Formats: sequence, C-alpha cells, structure tokens
Amino acid sequence: MTLRRSLLVLAAATALTIVTVLAGLAALQTEGGRTWLAATLSRVLSAPDSRVVISGISGAVPSDMRIARIAMADATGAWLEIENAAIALRLRDLVDRQLTVELASPRTIPRSEGKA
Repeated sequence: MTLRRSLLVLAAATALTIVTVLAGLAALQTEGGRTWLAATLSRVLSAPDSRVVISGISGAVPSDMRIARIAMADATGAWLEIENAAIALRLRDLVDRQLTVELASPRTIPRSEGKA
C-alpha cells in the first residue's frame, strides 16, 4: 500500500469516526435519545442490591443538561432523591474517557423518610 493510499484510509476512518460521534450527539438532543440515555444510565448505574432511577433529561446533552429526578434506593427504600438537577459535563474530557462535572446544582434534595 502506498503512502498516499494509507493517508486516504486514515482520513476516511477519522472522518467516519467524527461523523458517527456527531450523529450520536445529535440523536441525544431528541426526546427519544434523552429517554434512551436516562434508561441506559439507570440500568448501568444500578446494581443487584441498589437501584438508580434517572428521569426527565432535558437541555443540551451532555454540556448543559437538566435532570428532573435522580433517585437512589436499596432494599429498605429510597435513600437519596434529587430533583431539578443542572449538570454540565466537559466534552473534551469525555473523549479522554474521563468525567469532569463543571456544574451540579440540584434545586431540591428532599429528605427521605425513615433514613438517618
């Protein structure tokens, strides 16, 4: 394979990757994409002995999101409920497989009944 052909293959692969990422981000801006993201995050963050439920994602995902409700529960019930959270993530860090939260400001954190 010549150098020119190798560079063309590399350029095509890079362009395809960029287009795929942009298409994924565009899909997350739709109601269906946000619903899928909430369900996926809830499933991935849950464990056999604890459950996380995320619902009502809105705003620009992932750089300026609003989340209507985040609930964490175990076998005895909910121990944390966060309502109306604003979360801003740094896109560049996501590319590096890191998570940097620039803003996390819940409007209300109701006190769970029966927990200390």
